[in-house]
Amino acid sequence: MYRLIDLLVEAAISLNAEYQTVQLCNIRKKAISLDKEHKYKESSYDAELNYHTINMKSRFFSIKEKTPGVSAQWKREPYFCRTSPRFYKLLSEEDKRFFYLALNNDLDIVYKDEYPLETLYSSVKSANLNNSIEEIDSKNNEYQSHKEIIKAEKNFEYKPAIKAFNHEHELRKYNEEEKDIILSKIGKLLIEIYNNNKIPRYLEYHHKCGFTVNNLINNPNYLFRLLVFAAYDQGPYTGAAKGWESIWGISGSQKLPEILANLGLFSLEDIKKHSIVSISEKLSKVTFYNYHIDKKNSVCPEYAKTFKTIYRKITEDSLLNKFIKTDSRDKVMDLFGNLIQIENIGETIASKIIMYVLREIRINNINNGCFCDVAKKVMGEFHNNRFIKELDNYYFYGFSQRLYEELVKNGDPYAIDALYYIDRDDKSLKKDLFF
Repeated sequence: MYRLIDLLVEAAISLNAEYQTVQLCNIRKKAISLDKEHKYKESSYDAELNYHTINMKSRFFSIKEKTPGVSAQWKREPYFCRTSPRFYKLLSEEDKRFFYLALNNDLDIVYKDEYPLETLYSSVKSANLNNSIEEIDSKNNEYQSHKEIIKAEKNFEYKPAIKAFNHEHELRKYNEEEKDIILSKIGKLLIEIYNNNKIPRYLEYHHKCGFTVNNLINNPNYLFRLLVFAAYDQGPYTGAAKGWESIWGISGSQKLPEILANLGLFSLEDIKKHSIVSISEKLSKVTFYNYHIDKKNSVCPEYAKTFKTIYRKITEDSLLNKFIKTDSRDKVMDLFGNLIQIENIGETIASKIIMYVLREIRINNINNGCFCDVAKKVMGEFHNNRFIKELDNYYFYGFSQRLYEELVKNGDPYAIDALYYIDRDDKSLKKDLFF
């Protein structure tokens, strides 16, 4: 029988918490549904998850756990990090490596009540420990991934990720000068690909949807539709439709914009007429590639709430005006905070929306460097994350973090999304990133 933490990790995996942040309440609801024998009390789920979260104050069962050498669940089995109040993400293998480096070297950061994951990385680098990260591989072997355990118990065949290229280059150790040269070269290449390849192609897609500067500024219905499509542009819908094109109405045998227009849910005026209940009833009557569009699954927020919250954000909270007047890092973060308050829009999707409207369509003249706090969130997107793992495996642990810092230094942090473009749209460019 699974332990409670096993149920929580399985629940998080099923909600794609490896690639995006997930609300605590959704992890709890899913885990409860997996507890077929009703072994655990609902009141214990949140506490158990926090005992395995590396940056949550309530992980400390007692004050003694703040002392090096004292055993604790968050030390023995770290699985989660908290990204913002009530939002969590599963730790990646890279996250765990940095955590163990900090833990094994008694860095103060691991005993702070709360801290952002980025601070953990910077603390390890500041202590000059990141170059020795491979030394803890053997210690990590005993902490087998729960994903592997769950798949094994369900008779899945688990195969480790194949590295990008299988030759002697993988075994090479780089000195700092060599790392800087590699990062500089790849950083410049990504900025070039993002600006000369990705943006022009995706601007065509934006325009086909009607998402132009003029339309977005002068007709709030276009912002409403963009936010709705973005909220649906995730699993299970993208998988069922084999891409985002049908969700945005670019192509496909079924187009979500046509479905919503036929339901009378395609404008702010439409939404004004309906309650959450009536919107939910309309959505529940239709399917999109065999998936009902009222909610992603049994534990995720209903999309009717998404429609109503977007309506309120635009008509009452002046969200369109916030986009138009966003011209600083602080205002970008404020905009980001507004977006993640919308049901079914998490941090990755919120970052993508900001990228679409402000960086690619460019409804104002904001400096690209202002996106440095939010652009990093797109690294959790499926294609970006998959390619990032290849690069980290090929070069050195922490490569992708250093690469992002290189793009920030060069003033174009959203160029990290060139990895998405290469992995999904033009794989022929991939060879240029491995040398």
